[in-house]
Amino acid sequence: MKNHFYYLIVNTRKERRLTEEDVKFILDQCGYKARMFDTQFKMGAKRWSKRMVFTNALIESGLTYFAYIKFYREGDNSYALVAGKTKVTEYYRTDICFTKSEKFKGKAKAFLRDNNLEWDTEKIMVVIPKNTKSEQEAIDIEREITGLLGLYSS
Repeated sequence: MKNHFYYLIVNTRKERRLTEEDVKFILDQCGYKARMFDTQFKMGAKRWSKRMVFTNALIESGLTYFAYIKFYREGDNSYALVAGKTKVTEYYRTDICFTKSEKFKGKAKAFLRDNNLEWDTEKIMVVIPKNTKSEQEAIDIEREITGLLGLYSS
């Protein structure tokens, strides 16, 4: 198990090739609690018409502040690309966004454009803080997993 962890950290993350299973394994080994959520945003859709369904699922899970990981698609596979922090309430939907337009700056968006890749809009991995009301804890988790997994920051 230690050899697998070492291999993922040393090799696979450099290539931006950590799968959902790889990320879950690493986070589990480091004591993080993570859960996948269906975003209700189907690949190829023009609009995120069911964003409130996704938002309500987050709220019903007891989340307010949390860190998250977004994935990109390459063929039939998804790989982790970005770590972020957001919040959700009855009055505030998350600021999670799946654009790669050139008018929005960012290394992850440039990576997608330069490599002709797309966001995996159908899922988000949520890394759950011990205190979901603590914005600082969510910020700390975002920073930690960005470095640990070699991800871009949102």
